[in-house]
Amino acid sequence: MIATQLLNYYLIQLLDHETDDRNRFYIRRARARRYRALCARTHPRALARIDHDHRYVLFVPRDAHDDLVHFAWPANFSIRHAPLTERYLAALWHRARAPLPVETFIGAVDVFYSPDFLLPPTRARRKIVTVHDLSYVRVPECFPAPLLNYLNRAVPPSVKRADLVLADAASTQRDLADIYGVPLGKIKVLYSGVGARFGSNVSAESMERVRAMTHGKPVLAQRQHDSTA
Repeated sequence: MIATQLLNYYLIQLLDHETDDRNRFYIRRARARRYRALCARTHPRALARIDHDHRYVLFVPRDAHDDLVHFAWPANFSIRHAPLTERYLAALWHRARAPLPVETFIGAVDVFYSPDFLLPPTRARRKIVTVHDLSYVRVPECFPAPLLNYLNRAVPPSVKRADLVLADAASTQRDLADIYGVPLGKIKVLYSGVGARFGSNVSAESMERVRAMTHGKPVLAQRQHDSTA
């Protein structure tokens, strides 16, 4: 049985910060939460479409998104609700470091996977965690002190306990090896998937119009996603 933890860890207490810095941080945090919440909802549903053989347990916080909880999961998927919100689970496991295993809520599993940097205490035989980047180490000046301290304290133990670390890019793999000393054999580069909506054909006219607007320079665009995708 495989368990995946659909939680994001953002228990951040901003104290003694200027108002402008606090507002900028809240904007960055909200954007990150939207992206990771979208991934947490879409990735398991994509998995449910292709794997009907293995048993999966989706561990969700009490305040999980409705379209995740009420999705028509196939028979080999089940939902386990935590009695706490994601904020309090993060505080319990990664601030107070309470040794309460996640199996207390989900029962015994063979593999436990966390998609967002951190592993809770678990007795699973195999533990997997995704680390998206180590930007908080490379450019710490871009992070508020509370978040920086939190990540520096919580991520290394999770990476150390994991049997397999998934990295979004080869650069993240190198950083994990260089900064945290993770053996390369323990890290697997797994690029993020691309939804079908991004595969539609674009007319030559539209491409030329965009090139004219951007003067031929690369552009990173963010679009609003349909929460039901």
